[in-house]
Amino acid sequence: MGGSPSGAPDLTALDGLTDGTPSCRRIACVKRRSSSHRARVKIVNRPEAKILVVGAGAVGQAFAYWLIRGGAELTFLVKPKYTESMGAGQRVYPLNRTRWKGEDLGRYDVMDDQSEVAQQSWDQVWLCVASTALTESWLAELAGAIGSATLVSLTPGLEDKDRICRFVPEEQVVLGMIPFMSFQAPLPGSTRNVEPGVAWYVPPFSPTPFSGPSERRDWVIYALEQGGGQAASHVDVGRSTAAVAAVFQPYLIALELADWRFRTVRKHVALKLAQKAGEEALEVVRRFHGSAPRLPGLLNRPWVLKAVTYGGPWLPPYDLETFLRVHFSKVGSQTMAMLETWCERAEAADLPHDALDALRESLREWRARPGADT
Repeated sequence: MGGSPSGAPDLTALDGLTDGTPSCRRIACVKRRSSSHRARVKIVNRPEAKILVVGAGAVGQAFAYWLIRGGAELTFLVKPKYTESMGAGQRVYPLNRTRWKGEDLGRYDVMDDQSEVAQQSWDQVWLCVASTALTESWLAELAGAIGSATLVSLTPGLEDKDRICRFVPEEQVVLGMIPFMSFQAPLPGSTRNVEPGVAWYVPPFSPTPFSGPSERRDWVIYALEQGGGQAASHVDVGRSTAAVAAVFQPYLIALELADWRFRTVRKHVALKLAQKAGEEALEVVRRFHGSAPRLPGLLNRPWVLKAVTYGGPWLPPYDLETFLRVHFSKVGSQTMAMLETWCERAEAADLPHDALDALRESLREWRARPGADT
């Protein structure tokens, strides 16, 4: 699909179109899987969005699943070491839909060289990477390659949007917040006999929120919803994401300090420290954004985490304790980077940061202990 110059086609032009099959160019190994995919998924004849997903981890594959089923012509940009495995096709487990039966991810292309990006035109580029991946040199190269495409950022860092907008015009940027839990399956210690792949679970009433220029934002929402994803428009995702992270990330750090054990964290001394650190981080968010949503602050109570440790394990169809350990150990550098940002911002603005400093020091010591895996 060519798309409009703004990268956001007029959605009214889609009314009244008939069913059919879009023409797609795909890598050979996925073509062999496409016949069974077509049999399961009804594809509506509509202009295809040409979408680049940067990062093919658990988050990237979850969003790709919905985008592909919505008719998008999708390409992953991955590190060279993942090219072969992605080229072989991927097994996915959308747990809300199929539980552990699993299905093929679908049809897609794979790139492993960022210089290839500039050789094509794109409607949307989705950043499904950690905040720590947003280096200046990498962003500068990507921005120069994507032209006028809409850049969808799902990274949670307080300063991520500002970092992105140094290279990409703000009018091209749409922010989103990840509302689901995704992971490489099976989890360590799992007794499920399933083929390795990516699984995800969307908690009830948890659409992916997006904010940004209305035309581009609505096209992103449309692309996701057409494939069965849940999405909603939001006034300011960046502010809400920052507030949620400020309150709940300290509790996740407390859980790490309790060796990722729910029973231990309920009585751990880090729990009260996490509450105070959350208050200080939330004040940083208020200073940075001018205000912050009220709900995260109201939920900044140790009993909320304790309630989650009792009730949370009953909700998803996998071990929640193991998921949190595996996932947040994997993105441990992002956790530390967020904590460093709050400390630095608080000090620069002459805001209280004793609890943040103490939590940072505790985390450093914990990760430096003999046998630490992060």
